[in-house]
Amino acid sequence: MTSRSSKQSATAETDSNVSSVFNAEDADLILRSLDGVEFKVYRQILALAPTVWADMFSLGATIHDEAESKKSSDPPVVSVTEKASILSDILSFVYPVPKPDVNTLDHCSDIIAIAEKHDVTGAMPYLRNILLSSKFLKESPIRVYAIACSYAWTAEAKEASRHTLTRNILETPITPELYRINAVEYIKLIQLHRTRSQSAIAMIGTIQPANCSCTTPPYWYTTWATRAKEELTVRPNSSVIFGLEFCMNVLTTITSCGYCARSLMSTQTQAQFASCKERMDALPDTVQF
Repeated sequence: MTSRSSKQSATAETDSNVSSVFNAEDADLILRSLDGVEFKVYRQILALAPTVWADMFSLGATIHDEAESKKSSDPPVVSVTEKASILSDILSFVYPVPKPDVNTLDHCSDIIAIAEKHDVTGAMPYLRNILLSSKFLKESPIRVYAIACSYAWTAEAKEASRHTLTRNILETPITPELYRINAVEYIKLIQLHRTRSQSAIAMIGTIQPANCSCTTPPYWYTTWATRAKEELTVRPNSSVIFGLEFCMNVLTTITSCGYCARSLMSTQTQAQFASCKERMDALPDTVQF
């Protein structure tokens, strides 16, 4: 007995215009993508999720009548508006096949849009989880926030807003996703950055560094505090200002005192840094809906 998978493999080898996965020889329906690739599928499987295809065709009388009118044993062909890559992704959420690999945020956004359009509710938990992948949150947190907002995904939007704190939101490129969010959602993000920035900057003045022979406060601290406030104004996040690289860059500007490094690296100063960082990290870090 020939399995469906073996039939699919054989078909894929003989016709490059047929999907390499959805290519059953005994299919009773053909979906033709916008770019001309045919997907040979079973209506019975698609019927398990009828609302998915409501905007494409009717699985009932419309297809049956079309087949009858042809008086042919060939399965009816239904042309759809999606390209083959996206159609394949959507079908993978209906068929018992592996889910698509989503390696770019553009790809993720496209699949979400089509899944929403065709009411593929079963795909949404998987896609919402992919949207919050560490890669996307690190590379494009503002885009992730905008995508989540456009679908009213509150939990995902709040998580993404936390990761935007490492970015200067006023210098972010205008992307298609930003056109889909409303003014309130964008203002909430700006308010998060502004209020957190103001609170974090105020904490800088509470730090009491170790004394240095140069002056009080030490030269290094005056320079560090100024730069730290500038950094927090655009990126209200503690990850940079207390880091070794940031502090070493400050020390390279201090040429009039050879002891500032000792003050900066002292146990007292580092304890003050740790305490201040802990308080900054405890500040509200997500938008509120």
